[in-house]
Amino acid sequence: MRTARAGVAAALRAGVLAALAGLAAPPRAQADEPSGQPRGDAYPLVFLAQGDAVVDSTPAGGNDPPDAGSHLRLRRLRVGEDLASGAWHVRAVLEAQDPDEPFAPVEGGRLPRMGAVRLPEAFVSWRPDRTLALTAGVQRAPFSLSRQVDEADLRLPERAQAVVGLAPDYRAGVALASDFGLLDVRAAFMSADTSVDGRLFGSGAFGALRLGADPIGPMGTTPWRRAPSDPWYNWWRFSAGVSVLYGTLVAPRTLGFGGDAQLQWRGVTITGEYLAHHLPSPSSPPLPSQGAVFEPGVFLVDQRFELALRGAWYHEPGASGETDTLAGGGALTFFARDAHLRVQAGLELRRTLDHRLPDSSWGIIRATLAL
Repeated sequence: MRTARAGVAAALRAGVLAALAGLAAPPRAQADEPSGQPRGDAYPLVFLAQGDAVVDSTPAGGNDPPDAGSHLRLRRLRVGEDLASGAWHVRAVLEAQDPDEPFAPVEGGRLPRMGAVRLPEAFVSWRPDRTLALTAGVQRAPFSLSRQVDEADLRLPERAQAVVGLAPDYRAGVALASDFGLLDVRAAFMSADTSVDGRLFGSGAFGALRLGADPIGPMGTTPWRRAPSDPWYNWWRFSAGVSVLYGTLVAPRTLGFGGDAQLQWRGVTITGEYLAHHLPSPSSPPLPSQGAVFEPGVFLVDQRFELALRGAWYHEPGASGETDTLAGGGALTFFARDAHLRVQAGLELRRTLDHRLPDSSWGIIRATLAL
């Protein structure tokens, strides 16, 4: 086990060094097509390396850095391949992270006996038309707007506490997606098991549905990445979404609900989201687990810097007492010319409404290389 952990740490260290080395590389010309889009029948190699300088941390669980104080950590390394041919699309991604960085209870794709290594995506998809896509394998759960945003594109180094606690990220299952332009529909039947092994449905299953509407023009999940050359850049646009989940997640018969909205004009993007869980049983607490996130942001200096702020609230009832926190934070992200390399400095301060419980915080400087 120690040998495996050492191997993971070595691989992560090599990936982070590659990301940091990119800081000194000369900027490349802007690609003719956006990063991550197919060229012919092949997608580029999937690669993501993230390294952190934790300036200060007072952990209290969730997505806080596990160690208090200042330190360096190897946050995440992903390697995979993404191929497409005609209507078929195959994707497989292997992820390793800091061996001391625990997964949140609702995060999936884990590989038994491999510790900090997991398989977040491994699927086959058939898409004969934009209005129909069938996907089978390990994939993103269609629940929560924030969970649809990849880690490389987050506007703050870590997701909000409510999203980490309430929204699943990756699960094995089958999904149906339909993109009608103004309306995007995604539905899935997925295993509740957070591990990818021979007992995928040993812990039950759940169904998830997400409806997203873009009434004026295209928004997507990362509207802040829209370039000034895009014909929709100067338009006021907004989107609204609803997510529903039912089945075994934190417990049998978990009912999850989420609502979200986005507003964009030029370099300004404002997003907001509300999430809740309810357990329909006599022993359930009177209030559900719930939370809300509000994140306004603006691009500065010719799309090279983005300043984003966050306000968040999270309520989690428990047998030993309730967690009720208010959080505030912000981040400044620098994008290299080719947008594959970015450096982000962010912080978040959380204050508990119950003064008997400890407050928490983190300040992180992160280097990200994404291909």
